[in-house]
Amino acid sequence: GELGGLVDDRHVEERAGRVVVLKGAPQRTEDRARHATVRRGCEDRGVDDDVVRRLLAPVSPLQFDCQVPPAHRHVFGGTADQLLPPPQAQLLARHWDCSPPTWFAGSHLSVRRERVVKDCIEVALQAAGIIAGPGQALVPAVASA
Repeated sequence: GELGGLVDDRHVEERAGRVVVLKGAPQRTEDRARHATVRRGCEDRGVDDDVVRRLLAPVSPLQFDCQVPPAHRHVFGGTADQLLPPPQAQLLARHWDCSPPTWFAGSHLSVRRERVVKDCIEVALQAAGIIAGPGQALVPAVASA
């Protein structure tokens, strides 16, 4: 989750019998356009603007307990991020009771290009057994009874 509460771009998929949620940075411009489209669509259908405003309101992940096992929690943050400055990534890591954030020298706009972020995600997926590491074979998850 993002502390900024913007509509996010979660990428959800199933790998090796496990559901994976990778959270990336939202695209503010796309969010504004998406919100405007949602508002117009709701208005055309007679949905009250107060209802739409509540549905599109920011939500902080600090309001919720993390549902991911502690060993699989990872936070990364940009040292130049002005939307979600470094103290917010630190707050989220403390709230989630996980290791300190992985830092990259960039911002919300550069997160998708940052090698350290890609490496952090890859290591986390390998540690969770979702993808195989170098020279490893992936063992499918076994459902517990």
